[in-house]
Amino acid sequence: AIMALYDGELRTQDKEIGDYIRKLEELGLLDDTMVVLTSDHAEEIGERGSIGHASCSLAGTLYDEVVRVPLIIRYPKALPKGKVVETQVSLIDIMPTLFEIIGLEIPKETEGHSLVPLIKGDNVDFKEDAYLETTPCGWQALKGDERKIYAIRTPEWKLIYNNDPNNKDKCSYELYNLKDDPGEKCNLINDVPEIVNKFKEKLHDWIKKPSFLLNK
Repeated sequence: AIMALYDGELRTQDKEIGDYIRKLEELGLLDDTMVVLTSDHAEEIGERGSIGHASCSLAGTLYDEVVRVPLIIRYPKALPKGKVVETQVSLIDIMPTLFEIIGLEIPKETEGHSLVPLIKGDNVDFKEDAYLETTPCGWQALKGDERKIYAIRTPEWKLIYNNDPNNKDKCSYELYNLKDDPGEKCNLINDVPEIVNKFKEKLHDWIKKPSFLLNK
């Protein structure tokens, strides 16, 4: 029943997007319009016993069922048709991508990277790491709840840091091999200390960065 409701929402959204596309076609503007389809988050549908995402329960997670989202960019004047990019990218890469396509200067403090070289198939050494953050409970957080969840993700690994500044005993780490365990069921935090230490250092460096925009 839950999946049927979710599928119904997808059908409704699909129709809305289709209406916009058809109107642009009718106006003769479609090929002059840059169309970007993405989302700020995905939805958990029972994978961990909850429905929704961080704002829908007192938990909140950064597992792949919540953080992996679609990204489709259409602009035939500058982008090839049907190109599929397998490289891991982030939502923060969208703005610099659009800026490069339309010829705007990308601000120096931008954390994201333009995807244009990847889209065009250039031999580029793109960043390996993606960083994530959420506040459990979102807008319905209880007073005094200062928990945060951080993560660093590569195509192979994800390290999750559950931080509760008011209760250090509840702070914890999780490590998953996304190649062997895409469902993130087997926590390897005690099995590969060299991987853990490597990603812990990277993650905490990112959290402490002065340019960490989400904390501004």
